[in-house]
Amino acid sequence: MLGPGFDQVNAGRCRLSRRQTPSTRIPSPEILSRKLSSSKVSSPKVPSPQVTPAKAAPRQPAPARRGHTPLAAQLDAAPITIETVQDRIYRQLRAWLMEGRFHPGQRLKIQELSALFGTSSQPVREAIRQLVAERALEALPNRSARIPALTPGAIEDLRRVRMAVEGLAVEMAASRIGLADVKALAELVSAGAQADEDGDAQASVAHNQAFHLRLYELSGSSVLPPIIERLWLQVGPYLRRSAEGFDGRAGRGVVFHAALLRALRRRDAPAARRAIEQDIDRSCALLQACLRAEDRAA
Repeated sequence: MLGPGFDQVNAGRCRLSRRQTPSTRIPSPEILSRKLSSSKVSSPKVPSPQVTPAKAAPRQPAPARRGHTPLAAQLDAAPITIETVQDRIYRQLRAWLMEGRFHPGQRLKIQELSALFGTSSQPVREAIRQLVAERALEALPNRSARIPALTPGAIEDLRRVRMAVEGLAVEMAASRIGLADVKALAELVSAGAQADEDGDAQASVAHNQAFHLRLYELSGSSVLPPIIERLWLQVGPYLRRSAEGFDGRAGRGVVFHAALLRALRRRDAPAARRAIEQDIDRSCALLQACLRAEDRAA
């Protein structure tokens, strides 16, 4: 049972608690109104209705000042593409292969190519791996690759495939080619004929390649040119050797190209295809002759 002093002590504690605890009484409306009027309370902003702006007319280029040449026309500049070191090495090796700068059976060492390009071995290795996948090179042990040596059977197989694929590309180009395109092709043929007269096999091969690849681009196909270039990667190392052993003077080197140009001017697709097939047939016959000469020399 609690003693008589409990009520007094408990009452003192309650009074102390009431003094320390803030008052929780709700202020009267008059007091609340005075507080609100004295405080700076910003009224909520009503969002303004969204108005969709009218589309502005496309900005027209400023007219060129009289006597002023636009910079793009003055410099004949093209957009700069971003490419890696590996891409540049791959493109260069690919160009050299198609131009016949390497000999069949020649061994390419990654260390030597790295020193040539002034790079590490990694981008060279990746570029060679890509060319091996395209059957332009053969992978060898000891960090090297080799230019494939074609057999007579392989050349015959390439001849049939080239006639089918390149013949189709020429037919497609003949139906859509323009006079300016024919003129540009004729200039390449003339340059090739001059290289034959000068006995410059390397220049002759380069003009021949430029003529063919430009013609196939005019087909308008995005599928055929890459296929054709892969075929040329395989025969490229032999093209220069056949050009060196062939007397193309007096127009003999470009006789089928001239016939092809005449057909293109008439937009005669069947005649254009026959001309390109005759050109391919003679080229592969020269390759076969080179192989037979090598066999006799061995």
